[in-house]
Amino acid sequence: MIVREAEAQKQLKDEGVAVPQPEPGSLPGSPPQPGGLDPRVTPSSAPGKPRRFYGSVELDMVRPVKSFDAMLNAVVMELQPTHGAKLKLTLEIEAEASDGFADGEVSVVRDNARQLKFKSESTGFEE
Repeated sequence: MIVREAEAQKQLKDEGVAVPQPEPGSLPGSPPQPGGLDPRVTPSSAPGKPRRFYGSVELDMVRPVKSFDAMLNAVVMELQPTHGAKLKLTLEIEAEASDGFADGEVSVVRDNARQLKFKSESTGFEE
């Protein structure tokens, strides 16, 4: 199941469930400390926030648009609102044919790839 934080917070609010907000400097699940700080965590030992996300996923070829849409909404749209975030999506295609691809197919795919501005150094056919 995929959960969006904003949607979950809204649902909890709509249902009237009080959601405690952690005080700055506190650790999730730890008892509150006087002044709201955990004495075991110093600025130098506190872990930093993750700064990079990366992932690779294989799309369902029976319904690739639906699969791509789900990935886009569940991951990309959650990362995009972060201030200063720069996202880059790369589509990688691999195709293999045990008997090889026909000359006509090769020509059409090459022309289409060129028209769609595929990177020439990382696009092509091989035996």
